[in-house]
Amino acid sequence: MLFFRLYHAILQTLVISQIGTEAHASPKIKAVNATYILMALGGIFWTIAYIDIIRIGIRDKTYGMPFWALAINLAWEFTNVYFGYKIQGFVLQTNINIVWMLFDFAILYTFIRYGRKFLPKGTSTSWFYIYTLTAIAIATITEYLMMMDLGFVTGTSYTAFLQNLMMSVLFLYELYKRKSSNGQSMLIAVTKWLATLFYTIVFGFPAFLGIGETARFVLFVGLCCSLFDIIYVIALYRVIREEKRGDGKGIPLSAVWRL
Repeated sequence: MLFFRLYHAILQTLVISQIGTEAHASPKIKAVNATYILMALGGIFWTIAYIDIIRIGIRDKTYGMPFWALAINLAWEFTNVYFGYKIQGFVLQTNINIVWMLFDFAILYTFIRYGRKFLPKGTSTSWFYIYTLTAIAIATITEYLMMMDLGFVTGTSYTAFLQNLMMSVLFLYELYKRKSSNGQSMLIAVTKWLATLFYTIVFGFPAFLGIGETARFVLFVGLCCSLFDIIYVIALYRVIREEKRGDGKGIPLSAVWRL
């Protein structure tokens, strides 16, 4: 219920306060409106991806997001909710980040519950928890220091896109490592790609919308994310296709990774 209330507040703010309905709005207003629409769509697509990561993880008794991507993602959400509220208050993106942070905790639950079986034999439960907490602590300190050095706005953008690139690569690696679609779905793959693409346009290429200047670093990293996301979508589609053929002999890598 909390998720639905938060999204109701987001959409209400978006529609009433930030999306003008004037028929003869100036180009500047239209550009701002387009920005908020893309931000809202990005938030919705990322939330769909989060929900399906949790659903698939519970269904397949695994974790649907690579752990280091989850650790840095959770750290980013936490630091951005804290500093975002402190500096900007409950603006649209802060509200979206709150929803994402809650979803990250749900994904963390699936990792803690099912992740131990993927560790080398003989690894103790204590070391598993120490490893988990250490990774999250390192990720949080890294996020905090980058924001302190780069400033909140620049630090938020840079860390967001860098971790998205890491996530895109790790999702692809996870598919290769598992050699199956276990813990993954086409819905996750496509919505993650589209959400990141929309945010790349907003924060990396605002000139496309008629406001601001191109942020070259963010645009480059965002395009790299899209490249790996598209490769992942194609590879996952091929894995699922081979699984449906069901010969019971596993998936030949040549059928997945050929051009």
